[in-house]
Amino acid sequence: MPGAVRLATTTARLLGDEHEGPLRTRDVWLKVAAVQLPDLAADLVLDVLGRLSVLDPGEAARIRETVSTYLRGAGTLSETASTLYVHRNTVINRLRRFAELTGRNLHRPEDAAVVLMALDLEATQAHPRDG
Repeated sequence: MPGAVRLATTTARLLGDEHEGPLRTRDVWLKVAAVQLPDLAADLVLDVLGRLSVLDPGEAARIRETVSTYLRGAGTLSETASTLYVHRNTVINRLRRFAELTGRNLHRPEDAAVVLMALDLEATQAHPRDG
């Protein structure tokens, strides 16, 4: 029981008011895991996403959005393109550019998981929650 209380407390603190209604653990575990790595967070974000800083900020944001959309649910090039209202080839080009810059292949589960964690950590650093 103490573990469940810790998980619920951490999740509530992390998510704040941005979600309404019940959430399943599988929907939040990555965010919770990322927050539990405070000593490694900045290094992980820099290692995984740091090379995006060579891009124009607008281009970097579009690539981040594409990668996040692709990994977080769309799952296919066509669905990602539809969600973002861009051509499928645009998605391909953005994912290719991400792979070139970061060395992360989003088709490899290990890379995809690390990228998702880095994106969550980056978002948490940009919008920290009070403890």
